Amino acid sequence: MIRARIVTLATTLALAATVTGAYAQTAPTPGETYAPVGASPAQPKVPAPTETSTPPRGDGFQTFAQRRETFVTGDYLIHPRVYDEFTTGRGGRASYRIRGGTEFNIGNFQGLLEGESRTFTARHEDGFTNAIGPNPPTFVPAFDVQENQVAGRVGLKLLEPRIYLGIGYLSKSNNAGYPRTSGLGIGLEKLPDKEGPLSVYFSGYYYPNLTGQYRAPGPNPGSLGFSYRLFAYEVGAAIKPSGAPIFLNVGLLGDRAIARNSSPLSQTRIAPYVGIGFFTR
Repeated sequence: MIRARIVTLATTLALAATVTGAYAQTAPTPGETYAPVGASPAQPKVPAPTETSTPPRGDGFQTFAQRRETFVTGDYLIHPRVYDEFTTGRGGRASYRIRGGTEFNIGNFQGLLEGESRTFTARHEDGFTNAIGPNPPTFVPAFDVQENQVAGRVGLKLLEPRIYLGIGYLSKSNNAGYPRTSGLGIGLEKLPDKEGPLSVYFSGYYYPNLTGQYRAPGPNPGSLGFSYRLFAYEVGAAIKPSGAPIFLNVGLLGDRAIARNSSPLSQTRIAPYVGIGFFTR
């Protein structure tokens, strides 16, 4: 019986040694995973893909919303020259211009809404002036002639940088007793640009028919229509310190009005200017 137990114990120890050796040969090294016999081999772990961010694009690729601007300028007209029925090149009186505009989005397009007011003042000396219609020249005492031009424009951007095709409405009035004239026009313009330290801008608008009605005073009053063809223009530069919303405005503006239908005389106005402008966004 003792001998049988010794044989059984020896057999058990031999079997244990065999299993232990097999385990030692297949034991995983540090970093490895042990797979039991009959199990599928472990699949290597694949790292999850990482998202790559697209670098921001430069100003040339900014969206319309990012590139919108609103601006306001006030300019002093330097010794303007005025040629009309009251003056022949005289000027130098207080004359100025105020202008403002804003860009806005229309779906995938960009629009412009703009307003402008120009005031020209020139001196008329004692003398005769042409009258409206068939009336003879009239003697007019000396006074300062002031003409006011108010324009509203709406445009659609055609090209960068900020070049617009626009439709305008212009109204002209003065303090000489002549009636107001007004009409629609079309033109092209480029806005000042807030992105750089220096930008050039321009505008040119043609108004084919500015009309007005003159009501003659006296015992036999009547109404007489008269009109002009007018071209208004401007060219200038905005000089802006880096990062500042303010800019210096310098340029030249004017207009040429051709007399039609009983108008007294064709007119020319031209003036260099200097002023200050602000970008509000």
